[in-house]
Amino acid sequence: MINLLAPVVVLTLAQAQPAPVVPPAPTQPSGLMLSIGVGVGVLLGKVDGANEAGSGVLEGVAKALPFTLAAGYRFNPRWSTDLNLTYAPIQLAGSCAMYDASARDTHLGATLRWYRPSPGSVRSWVALGFGYEQFHFVGSCPDVELGGVDLDFQLGSDFYVSSTFTVGPFASARMGTFLRKYVHSHSRSAVGIAPTTQTISEGDQALHGWFSLGLRGTFAATPTPIASAGSADYRSGLLFLPFLGATRPAGDTFDLGVRAGFLVGYHVLPFFSVNGELAIDRLHANYTPAEDYLKAYVAELVLSPLYHLPFAWGAIVAGPRLGGFRTTFSDYNYEEHARGLAYGLNLGVFLTTGDLALGTLFSYTQRHTTRTDVKTDLNRPWGNVPDVWSATFAALF
Repeated sequence: MINLLAPVVVLTLAQAQPAPVVPPAPTQPSGLMLSIGVGVGVLLGKVDGANEAGSGVLEGVAKALPFTLAAGYRFNPRWSTDLNLTYAPIQLAGSCAMYDASARDTHLGATLRWYRPSPGSVRSWVALGFGYEQFHFVGSCPDVELGGVDLDFQLGSDFYVSSTFTVGPFASARMGTFLRKYVHSHSRSAVGIAPTTQTISEGDQALHGWFSLGLRGTFAATPTPIASAGSADYRSGLLFLPFLGATRPAGDTFDLGVRAGFLVGYHVLPFFSVNGELAIDRLHANYTPAEDYLKAYVAELVLSPLYHLPFAWGAIVAGPRLGGFRTTFSDYNYEEHARGLAYGLNLGVFLTTGDLALGTLFSYTQRHTTRTDVKTDLNRPWGNVPDVWSATFAALF
Protein backbone atom coordinates (compact mmCIF):
# COMPACT_ATOMS: atom_id res chain seq x y z
CA MET A 1 0.00 0.00 0.00
CA ILE A 2 2.83 2.33 0.88
CA ASN A 3 4.48 1.60 -2.43
CA LEU A 4 1.29 2.55 -4.24
CA LEU A 5 0.93 5.88 -2.38
CA ALA A 6 4.55 7.00 -2.84
CA PRO A 7 4.19 8.22 -6.43
CA VAL A 8 1.05 10.15 -5.49
CA VAL A 9 2.83 11.93 -2.59
CA VAL A 10 5.83 12.83 -4.76
CA LEU A 11 3.59 14.25 -7.51
CA THR A 12 1.58 16.28 -4.98
CA LEU A 13 4.71 17.78 -3.40
CA ALA A 14 6.15 18.64 -6.85
CA GLN A 15 2.97 20.51 -7.79
CA ALA A 16 3.14 22.44 -4.52
CA GLN A 17 6.60 23.83 -5.30
CA PRO A 18 6.61 27.44 -6.59
CA ALA A 19 7.15 27.83 -10.31
CA PRO A 20 10.66 28.94 -11.30
CA VAL A 21 10.99 32.66 -11.83
CA VAL A 22 11.59 33.50 -15.52
CA PRO A 23 13.42 36.79 -15.92
CA PRO A 24 11.58 39.26 -18.12
CA ALA A 25 12.82 39.73 -21.64
CA PRO A 26 15.19 42.67 -21.93
CA THR A 27 13.53 45.86 -23.03
CA GLN A 28 14.42 47.48 -26.32
CA PRO A 29 16.03 50.76 -25.21
CA SER A 30 14.98 53.90 -27.01
CA GLY A 31 15.68 57.54 -26.36
CA LEU A 32 17.59 60.66 -27.29
CA MET A 33 21.20 60.59 -28.48
CA LEU A 34 23.89 63.28 -28.84
CA SER A 35 27.16 62.82 -30.70
CA ILE A 36 30.23 64.77 -31.75
CA GLY A 37 32.76 63.79 -34.39
CA VAL A 38 36.05 65.08 -35.77
CA GLY A 39 38.02 63.87 -38.77
CA VAL A 40 40.18 64.68 -41.76
CA GLY A 41 38.84 64.74 -45.31
CA VAL A 42 39.97 65.08 -48.92
CA LEU A 43 37.94 66.53 -51.80
CA LEU A 44 37.62 65.08 -55.29
CA GLY A 45 35.65 66.41 -58.27
CA LYS A 46 34.71 69.81 -59.65
CA VAL A 47 32.08 72.53 -59.39
CA ASP A 48 30.58 72.16 -62.87
CA GLY A 49 31.37 71.30 -66.45
CA ALA A 50 31.66 74.92 -67.64
CA ASN A 51 34.88 76.91 -68.00
CA GLU A 52 33.69 79.96 -66.05
CA ALA A 53 34.87 82.01 -63.09
CA GLY A 54 34.83 79.95 -59.92
CA SER A 55 34.55 76.60 -61.71
CA GLY A 56 38.06 75.53 -60.72
CA VAL A 57 38.04 76.71 -57.12
CA LEU A 58 37.92 73.15 -55.74
CA GLU A 59 41.36 72.52 -57.23
CA GLY A 60 42.87 74.64 -54.44
CA VAL A 61 41.45 72.44 -51.65
CA ALA A 62 44.20 70.36 -50.01
CA LYS A 63 42.24 68.86 -47.11
CA ALA A 64 39.56 69.68 -44.54
CA LEU A 65 39.06 69.14 -40.81
CA PRO A 66 35.32 68.45 -40.39
CA PHE A 67 33.61 68.83 -36.98
CA THR A 68 30.12 67.31 -36.65
CA LEU A 69 27.40 67.78 -34.04
CA ALA A 70 24.33 65.52 -34.17
CA ALA A 71 21.12 65.10 -32.16
CA GLY A 72 18.96 62.08 -32.78
CA TYR A 73 16.69 59.36 -31.50
CA ARG A 74 17.35 55.65 -31.03
CA PHE A 75 14.30 53.50 -31.82
CA ASN A 76 15.89 50.23 -30.60
CA PRO A 77 19.39 48.69 -30.42
CA ARG A 78 19.54 48.37 -34.21
CA TRP A 79 18.14 51.64 -35.58
CA SER A 80 18.61 55.35 -34.95
CA THR A 81 18.22 58.61 -36.84
CA ASP A 82 19.66 62.08 -36.32
CA LEU A 83 19.96 65.62 -37.63
CA ASN A 84 23.57 66.73 -38.01
CA LEU A 85 25.58 69.87 -38.70
CA THR A 86 29.15 69.71 -40.05
CA TYR A 87 31.58 72.63 -40.13
CA ALA A 88 34.88 72.06 -41.94
CA PRO A 89 37.70 74.63 -42.12
CA ILE A 90 39.76 73.96 -45.24
CA GLN A 91 43.50 73.96 -45.88
CA LEU A 92 44.28 75.44 -49.30
CA ALA A 93 47.12 74.68 -51.71
CA GLY A 94 48.66 76.24 -54.82
CA SER A 95 47.98 79.77 -55.98
CA CYS A 96 44.59 79.89 -54.22
CA ALA A 97 46.38 79.69 -50.85
CA MET A 98 48.08 83.09 -51.31
CA TYR A 99 47.08 86.47 -49.89
CA ASP A 100 45.31 85.23 -46.75
CA ALA A 101 42.78 83.17 -48.67
CA SER A 102 40.38 81.06 -46.60
CA ALA A 103 37.67 78.50 -47.23
CA ARG A 104 35.12 76.51 -45.29
CA ASP A 105 32.44 73.93 -45.97
CA THR A 106 29.19 73.49 -44.01
CA HIS A 107 26.67 70.69 -44.27
CA LEU A 108 23.20 70.20 -42.74
CA GLY A 109 21.74 66.73 -43.09
CA ALA A 110 19.65 63.85 -41.76
CA THR A 111 20.99 60.32 -41.27
CA LEU A 112 19.49 56.86 -40.77
CA ARG A 113 21.85 54.44 -38.98
CA TRP A 114 21.73 50.63 -38.63
CA TYR A 115 23.77 48.86 -35.95
CA ARG A 116 25.05 45.35 -36.56
CA PRO A 117 24.12 43.08 -33.61
CA SER A 118 27.10 41.97 -31.57
CA PRO A 119 27.55 39.88 -28.40
CA GLY A 120 30.49 41.99 -27.21
CA SER A 121 31.34 45.56 -26.30
CA VAL A 122 31.93 46.69 -29.91
CA ARG A 123 29.21 47.37 -32.45
CA SER A 124 29.69 48.16 -36.11
CA TRP A 125 27.21 50.31 -38.02
CA VAL A 126 26.35 51.59 -41.47
CA ALA A 127 24.52 54.86 -42.21
CA LEU A 128 22.97 56.69 -45.13
CA GLY A 129 22.29 60.43 -45.06
CA PHE A 130 20.95 63.24 -47.22
CA GLY A 131 21.68 66.93 -46.85
CA TYR A 132 22.46 70.41 -48.15
CA GLU A 133 26.04 71.70 -48.53
CA GLN A 134 27.50 75.21 -48.73
CA PHE A 135 31.08 75.90 -49.78
CA HIS A 136 32.64 79.36 -49.18
CA PHE A 137 35.94 80.63 -50.59
CA VAL A 138 37.43 84.11 -50.05
CA GLY A 139 40.85 85.06 -51.37
CA SER A 140 43.09 85.44 -54.41
CA CYS A 141 40.93 83.28 -56.64
CA PRO A 142 37.37 84.56 -57.30
CA ASP A 143 35.35 84.75 -54.09
CA VAL A 144 32.88 81.91 -54.49
CA GLU A 145 29.85 80.61 -52.61
CA LEU A 146 28.42 77.27 -53.76
CA GLY A 147 25.28 75.43 -52.73
CA GLY A 148 24.05 71.94 -53.51
CA VAL A 149 22.72 68.58 -52.31
CA ASP A 150 24.50 65.33 -51.48
CA LEU A 151 24.26 61.76 -50.20
CA ASP A 152 26.45 60.59 -47.33
CA PHE A 153 27.46 56.92 -46.89
CA GLN A 154 29.21 56.04 -43.61
CA LEU A 155 30.74 53.02 -41.91
CA GLY A 156 31.94 52.90 -38.33
CA SER A 157 32.18 51.11 -35.00
CA ASP A 158 31.25 52.04 -31.44
CA PHE A 159 33.32 50.89 -28.45
CA TYR A 160 31.26 50.94 -25.25
CA VAL A 161 33.04 52.96 -22.58
CA SER A 162 29.88 52.62 -20.47
CA SER A 163 26.25 51.66 -21.10
CA THR A 164 25.49 55.26 -22.14
CA PHE A 165 28.72 56.41 -23.83
CA THR A 166 30.55 55.05 -26.89
CA VAL A 167 33.51 56.17 -28.96
CA GLY A 168 34.87 54.77 -32.20
CA PRO A 169 36.25 55.33 -35.71
CA PHE A 170 34.23 56.03 -38.84
CA ALA A 171 34.73 56.46 -42.59
CA SER A 172 32.53 58.70 -44.73
CA ALA A 173 32.00 59.09 -48.48
CA ARG A 174 29.81 62.11 -49.25
CA MET A 175 28.91 62.55 -52.94
CA GLY A 176 26.95 65.52 -54.28
CA THR A 177 26.46 68.17 -56.92
CA PHE A 178 26.37 71.96 -56.68
CA LEU A 179 23.18 73.57 -57.98
CA ARG A 180 23.96 77.28 -57.64
CA LYS A 181 27.03 79.52 -57.68
CA TYR A 182 27.69 83.06 -56.42
CA VAL A 183 30.94 84.61 -57.72
CA HIS A 184 32.53 87.90 -56.62
CA SER A 185 35.56 89.65 -58.14
CA HIS A 186 39.17 88.60 -57.47
CA SER A 187 39.46 91.56 -55.14
CA ARG A 188 36.68 92.91 -53.00
CA SER A 189 37.99 96.42 -53.73
CA ALA A 190 37.78 95.96 -57.51
CA VAL A 191 35.65 98.51 -59.31
CA GLY A 192 33.29 97.76 -62.17
CA ILE A 193 33.15 93.98 -61.64
CA ALA A 194 29.72 93.12 -60.31
CA PRO A 195 29.05 89.89 -58.40
CA THR A 196 27.11 87.26 -60.31
CA THR A 197 24.66 84.67 -59.06
CA GLN A 198 23.75 81.81 -61.34
CA THR A 199 21.99 78.48 -61.32
CA ILE A 200 24.21 75.73 -62.67
CA SER A 201 22.38 74.19 -65.62
CA GLU A 202 21.57 70.51 -65.56
CA GLY A 203 23.98 69.87 -68.44
CA ASP A 204 26.89 71.50 -66.57
CA GLN A 205 26.29 69.93 -63.16
CA ALA A 206 29.21 67.76 -62.04
CA LEU A 207 29.88 65.37 -59.16
CA HIS A 208 32.23 66.06 -56.28
CA GLY A 209 32.94 64.00 -53.18
CA TRP A 210 34.34 64.31 -49.67
CA PHE A 211 36.16 61.25 -48.31
CA SER A 212 36.81 61.38 -44.56
CA LEU A 213 38.15 59.33 -41.66
CA GLY A 214 37.51 60.33 -38.08
CA LEU A 215 36.52 59.61 -34.50
CA ARG A 216 32.97 59.85 -33.13
CA GLY A 217 31.66 59.90 -29.57
CA THR A 218 28.00 59.31 -28.68
CA PHE A 219 25.98 59.80 -25.49
CA ALA A 220 22.64 57.97 -25.14
CA ALA A 221 20.07 59.12 -22.58
CA THR A 222 18.87 55.52 -22.14
CA PRO A 223 21.45 52.86 -21.22
CA THR A 224 22.05 50.11 -23.78
CA PRO A 225 22.76 46.49 -22.78
CA ILE A 226 26.35 45.93 -23.85
CA ALA A 227 25.68 42.28 -24.76
CA SER A 228 22.78 42.42 -27.22
CA ALA A 229 20.91 39.54 -28.79
CA GLY A 230 22.41 38.03 -31.88
CA SER A 231 25.97 37.81 -33.07
CA ALA A 232 28.09 39.23 -35.84
CA ASP A 233 31.54 38.58 -37.18
CA TYR A 234 33.58 40.37 -39.82
CA ARG A 235 34.58 36.89 -41.09
CA SER A 236 31.05 35.99 -42.20
CA GLY A 237 28.23 37.49 -44.25
CA LEU A 238 28.60 40.91 -45.85
CA LEU A 239 32.02 42.53 -46.05
CA PHE A 240 32.76 46.29 -45.97
CA LEU A 241 36.32 47.59 -46.18
CA PRO A 242 36.77 51.39 -46.48
CA PHE A 243 40.28 52.79 -46.87
CA LEU A 244 42.08 56.13 -47.04
CA GLY A 245 45.77 56.79 -47.48
CA ALA A 246 48.62 57.58 -49.86
CA THR A 247 49.41 56.49 -53.40
CA ARG A 248 52.80 56.62 -55.11
CA PRO A 249 52.76 56.65 -58.96
CA ALA A 250 55.61 55.06 -60.87
CA GLY A 251 57.95 57.38 -62.76
CA ASP A 252 58.94 60.96 -62.00
CA THR A 253 56.00 62.91 -63.46
CA PHE A 254 53.74 62.67 -60.40
CA ASP A 255 54.51 62.95 -56.72
CA LEU A 256 52.83 61.31 -53.74
CA GLY A 257 49.03 61.49 -53.98
CA VAL A 258 45.89 60.55 -52.05
CA ARG A 259 43.83 57.36 -52.42
CA ALA A 260 40.31 56.77 -51.05
CA GLY A 261 37.71 54.08 -51.66
CA PHE A 262 36.14 50.89 -50.38
CA LEU A 263 35.53 47.20 -51.01
CA VAL A 264 32.07 45.67 -50.62
CA GLY A 265 31.25 41.99 -51.02
CA TYR A 266 30.28 38.72 -49.37
CA HIS A 267 32.03 35.85 -47.58
CA VAL A 268 31.43 32.78 -49.75
CA LEU A 269 33.47 30.86 -47.17
CA PRO A 270 34.91 32.03 -43.82
CA PHE A 271 38.34 32.24 -45.50
CA PHE A 272 37.26 33.59 -48.91
CA SER A 273 35.23 36.64 -49.99
CA VAL A 274 34.18 37.97 -53.39
CA ASN A 275 34.22 41.80 -53.57
CA GLY A 276 33.91 44.79 -55.83
CA GLU A 277 36.31 47.71 -55.25
CA LEU A 278 36.10 51.42 -56.03
CA ALA A 279 39.36 53.37 -55.63
CA ILE A 280 39.99 57.03 -56.51
CA ASP A 281 43.48 58.57 -56.74
CA ARG A 282 44.21 62.31 -56.62
CA LEU A 283 47.64 62.79 -58.17
CA HIS A 284 50.05 65.72 -57.81
CA ALA A 285 52.39 66.76 -60.63
CA ASN A 286 55.99 67.60 -59.73
CA TYR A 287 57.57 68.67 -63.02
CA THR A 288 56.85 72.45 -63.21
CA PRO A 289 55.02 75.18 -61.29
CA ALA A 290 52.03 74.26 -63.48
CA GLU A 291 51.20 71.66 -60.84
CA ASP A 292 49.11 74.38 -59.13
CA TYR A 293 46.64 74.19 -62.01
CA LEU A 294 46.77 70.51 -62.89
CA LYS A 295 43.85 68.25 -62.02
CA ALA A 296 44.70 64.57 -62.16
CA TYR A 297 42.18 61.97 -60.99
CA VAL A 298 42.12 58.22 -61.62
CA ALA A 299 39.07 56.11 -60.71
CA GLU A 300 39.27 52.31 -60.68
CA LEU A 301 36.36 49.86 -60.57
CA VAL A 302 37.74 46.35 -60.13
CA LEU A 303 36.88 42.85 -58.94
CA SER A 304 38.86 42.17 -55.73
CA PRO A 305 38.37 38.70 -54.22
CA LEU A 306 40.22 38.17 -50.94
CA TYR A 307 41.70 35.13 -49.24
CA HIS A 308 41.51 35.52 -45.42
CA LEU A 309 44.26 33.89 -43.35
CA PRO A 310 43.37 34.25 -39.63
CA PHE A 311 45.90 34.33 -36.79
CA ALA A 312 45.56 34.80 -33.02
CA TRP A 313 44.92 38.58 -33.03
CA GLY A 314 43.54 39.20 -36.51
CA ALA A 315 43.91 38.20 -40.13
CA ILE A 316 46.02 38.62 -43.25
CA VAL A 317 44.09 39.19 -46.48
CA ALA A 318 45.38 38.92 -50.03
CA GLY A 319 43.95 38.74 -53.51
CA PRO A 320 44.11 39.98 -57.11
CA ARG A 321 42.62 43.17 -58.58
CA LEU A 322 41.15 43.07 -62.08
CA GLY A 323 38.93 45.64 -63.79
CA GLY A 324 39.10 49.01 -65.47
CA PHE A 325 40.07 52.63 -64.86
CA ARG A 326 39.10 56.09 -66.09
CA THR A 327 41.31 59.11 -65.67
CA THR A 328 41.12 62.88 -66.14
CA PHE A 329 44.16 65.12 -66.69
CA SER A 330 43.52 68.82 -67.16
CA ASP A 331 44.88 72.31 -66.59
CA TYR A 332 43.94 75.70 -68.00
CA ASN A 333 45.03 74.77 -71.54
CA TYR A 334 44.60 71.04 -71.82
CA GLU A 335 42.11 68.29 -70.99
CA GLU A 336 42.45 64.57 -71.54
CA HIS A 337 40.32 61.57 -70.58
CA ALA A 338 41.63 58.03 -70.79
CA ARG A 339 40.34 54.59 -69.93
CA GLY A 340 41.74 51.09 -69.93
CA LEU A 341 42.50 47.94 -67.95
CA ALA A 342 43.70 47.82 -64.34
CA TYR A 343 45.19 44.73 -62.72
CA GLY A 344 47.25 44.13 -59.61
CA LEU A 345 47.27 42.82 -56.06
CA ASN A 346 45.88 43.68 -52.61
CA LEU A 347 47.63 42.67 -49.37
CA GLY A 348 46.40 43.67 -45.92
CA VAL A 349 47.14 43.05 -42.24
CA PHE A 350 44.31 43.57 -39.71
CA LEU A 351 44.01 43.33 -35.92
CA THR A 352 40.71 42.27 -34.37
CA THR A 353 38.67 44.55 -32.09
CA GLY A 354 35.32 42.83 -31.42
CA ASP A 355 33.41 42.32 -34.67
CA LEU A 356 35.69 44.87 -36.40
CA ALA A 357 39.27 44.62 -37.63
CA LEU A 358 41.59 47.62 -38.16
CA GLY A 359 44.77 47.61 -40.17
CA THR A 360 46.65 48.55 -43.33
CA LEU A 361 45.89 47.67 -46.95
CA PHE A 362 48.73 47.70 -49.50
CA SER A 363 47.99 47.66 -53.23
CA TYR A 364 49.92 47.56 -56.48
CA THR A 365 48.18 48.27 -59.81
CA GLN A 366 49.35 48.24 -63.41
CA ARG A 367 47.31 50.15 -65.99
CA HIS A 368 47.00 49.59 -69.71
CA THR A 369 45.38 52.45 -71.65
CA THR A 370 42.95 51.38 -74.39
CA ARG A 371 41.36 54.72 -75.29
CA THR A 372 42.31 58.40 -75.02
CA ASP A 373 40.10 61.45 -75.62
CA VAL A 374 41.82 64.84 -75.96
CA LYS A 375 39.70 68.02 -75.92
CA THR A 376 42.49 70.58 -76.46
CA ASP A 377 45.34 69.71 -78.79
CA LEU A 378 48.42 71.10 -77.03
CA ASN A 379 51.68 69.55 -75.93
CA ARG A 380 51.08 66.66 -73.57
CA PRO A 381 53.12 67.45 -70.42
CA TRP A 382 52.64 64.03 -68.77
CA GLY A 383 53.24 60.50 -69.90
CA ASN A 384 50.91 57.51 -69.86
CA VAL A 385 48.58 56.84 -66.94
CA PRO A 386 51.04 55.71 -64.24
CA ASP A 387 51.13 52.41 -62.40
CA VAL A 388 50.76 52.97 -58.65
CA TRP A 389 51.71 51.65 -55.23
CA SER A 390 49.43 52.59 -52.34
CA ALA A 391 49.33 52.20 -48.55
CA THR A 392 46.05 53.00 -46.80
CA PHE A 393 44.48 52.82 -43.37
CA ALA A 394 41.51 50.43 -43.56
CA ALA A 395 38.69 48.99 -41.45
CA LEU A 396 37.29 45.52 -42.08
CA PHE A 397 33.63 44.99 -41.16
